[in-house]
Amino acid sequence: MPYSVSEVYGIKNTAGNRYQGTKRLYSQFYRIYESEIESITKPELAIVEDSNAGYEFFCAICRDSGIKCISANGKSNIYEKVKKCKERTILVIADGAAFGSEMEKE
Repeated sequence: MPYSVSEVYGIKNTAGNRYQGTKRLYSQFYRIYESEIESITKPELAIVEDSNAGYEFFCAICRDSGIKCISANGKSNIYEKVKKCKERTILVIADGAAFGSEMEKE
């Protein structure tokens, strides 16, 4: 099931004993993956999730910037493509609305 990277949450439970003999739980949601960009470095390689129009678009931009660009041919292939790359700085371009299920891979 595809889901957004920005919609992956953890749940914390805290107990409150407001009523005698009962235990009431309160849940608190917090984001697991935050999107913070500390610094931007020109990548040696760009891996694009898409293999159609999105790939063509980013490939043209990368070509103009002197960056090698390849397609992952789908979100499920991104992890393996990154693992096999020899480049040290890699930019991954993926649809964040469906990439959440891929975030746990090591």
